Amino acid sequence: MVVVGSAGFHNLPDENGMIEIGFGVDPAFQNKGYGKQILHGMWGWVVNEPGVKTLRYTVSPSNLISRQIIQKLEFKLVGEQMDDIDGVEEIYELSANDYKLRFTDISS
Repeated sequence: MVVVGSAGFHNLPDENGMIEIGFGVDPAFQNKGYGKQILHGMWGWVVNEPGVKTLRYTVSPSNLISRQIIQKLEFKLVGEQMDDIDGVEEIYELSANDYKLRFTDISS
């Protein structure tokens, strides 16, 4: 078995139904589509869970690879935040319903 990356949710959905994902791909496996597949695997599952209304993804403005992935998935930039560890992060969101509509063949 070869581990190419890891992923997890930061927490349970909050009171508004927002859930945030974190993931990473080993540098040896980057730019091969694994990041996008990791995101689809996690989101494809969680959008069908009760109470999940919004998918959130935060990323450093300097992380061009992650920004390209999330923009290709048509998540909308909704703001910025200051993370105690990572510094300034851009906040991207997409509703769970929009995700299901756009990616039905992937998330079902």
